[in-house]
Amino acid sequence: MPDDHIAHSFLIIFEVVLEIISSFIKKINKLSNGSGVNARRFERLKTEIKKLRERAVALIEKINAQVGKLNEEKINLSCLLKELDSSEIAFNKIKILPDEKTSEINLLKK
Repeated sequence: MPDDHIAHSFLIIFEVVLEIISSFIKKINKLSNGSGVNARRFERLKTEIKKLRERAVALIEKINAQVGKLNEEKINLSCLLKELDSSEIAFNKIKILPDEKTSEINLLKK
């Protein structure tokens, strides 16, 4: 359950970062089509582009780590499912005794 909470929080952060980057790209595109900006604003925007790129790269790394963990969990779950299938096959071969014999066997064990 805690992993679900972490995954949900991660998705919320991911969506917020995507929205911020998307909005900033629109802003940059609008400025690029305009008549220009002063040098101070240009440098500030250039710095912001660098920061957003760093955040996006960090987010991609986190996503890759999560995907790696999920793939490991998927592999483990697939192995357990195969083991369950094998166990079920063996279980289905169990000799089913009539209720009277089962009762007799249980009495003999006591």
